[in-house]
Amino acid sequence: MKTTHIDIDESEIGGHILPGAVVVPERHRYAAQRRLMDLRQRMLRETRMHG
Repeated sequence: MKTTHIDIDESEIGGHILPGAVVVPERHRYAAQRRLMDLRQRMLRETRMHG
């Protein structure tokens, strides 16, 4: 049986909630989580830079 991992996140932009999800095979879970964390951090930095 193949195992998958689902990572769900939500963001708020202009008062709107934007849900998102990614489904990855278990063997790629660590890499996907690492890249998602990098993306979240980059988005936070850019949001802070632009007020």
